[in-house]
Amino acid sequence: MTKTLRAGLIGCGALGRVHAECVAQLDGMDMVAFCDQEAARAEQFRTEFKGEYATTDVERIFRDPTLDAVYITTWHDTHAEYCIRAADAGKHIQVEKPLALTVEECRAVAQPSSATASNSSRPSRCATTTWSSRPKS
Repeated sequence: MTKTLRAGLIGCGALGRVHAECVAQLDGMDMVAFCDQEAARAEQFRTEFKGEYATTDVERIFRDPTLDAVYITTWHDTHAEYCIRAADAGKHIQVEKPLALTVEECRAVAQPSSATASNSSRPSRCATTTWSSRPKS
């Protein structure tokens, strides 16, 4: 039996919607947690994508032991910090571009996480930059 991966989304804006829509089409992955600075927007995503909870507390996403992965679609200046915090919490990470604002921040994200030493089933701190494309009209 294949495990269904459970993911949380941080940032319920336009790019967060793209990622939530994509995950909704996947077998084997569910977007179950939604976090945004605006509670109403997080709740709207939770309802629309049939999630389990909505929150304005990003720490709740990092602390949630039931989440395997975190999607980060926030403002650019939070990407590196959130990647590091998610990796330290033992989460797989998908982050919108840019990964970070400086080379130093990119290097910090690339460092092995503290979770790697205690949980060999998790990857080292690893973040992927993505971009979205829309079908041509």
